[in-house]
Amino acid sequence: MDFEIPEPFAVTLWRRPKLGKNPAGQVVYGEPVPEARKVRGFQPAGEQENQSAEYSGRKITELVMLTADGDWPSDAKVELWDGREFEVNGDVQDYNLGPFDFTPGYAVNLRKVTSGPT
Repeated sequence: MDFEIPEPFAVTLWRRPKLGKNPAGQVVYGEPVPEARKVRGFQPAGEQENQSAEYSGRKITELVMLTADGDWPSDAKVELWDGREFEVNGDVQDYNLGPFDFTPGYAVNLRKVTSGPT
């Protein structure tokens, strides 16, 4: 019995192609390239007001995106259908390693840092 999990949400992945390195050894990126993708769902990871000195007055919003595709580079941006933009935060979590050939997919951690009220 084949069971396919639906992917009802449309997002845009903005990849930054690596062009090489500059004389200082830093990676040089090209213009971001959009790619339309479908995902399974979202789960809020949390929303907090960070009070440390370097983030004073900024709000950090985290979101976990569930998807069948594990190719989400950690230096990319994800634009949701409503226009909100998040950065891919860290490595993709693979949940396809369980028994009985069960392959539920991947979890991608997203993060957005915004300025609070001034």
